[in-house]
Amino acid sequence: EQIIAEESGICGVNELLTMHFGPQEILLNVSIDFSDKLTSGEVQDRVSALEHSIKDRYPDIKRVFIEAQRTHESTGAQQ
Repeated sequence: EQIIAEESGICGVNELLTMHFGPQEILLNVSIDFSDKLTSGEVQDRVSALEHSIKDRYPDIKRVFIEAQRTHESTGAQQ
């Protein structure tokens, strides 16, 4: 979460899930609320930068899946 928080253009993390396939093989799934001010190209750049930063800091994470999804607060929906 700290790596994601350090990236500009991100409003928040909705969900962060890991699946461990072995002691040195982890899959990370994360749902992120990106700023509406970002273009689709900028979101792609943020996703790529996050993947590299996460894998560099945590080499056991072999696969990263990032989903762009608004938080309930961003849509005005009630929980």
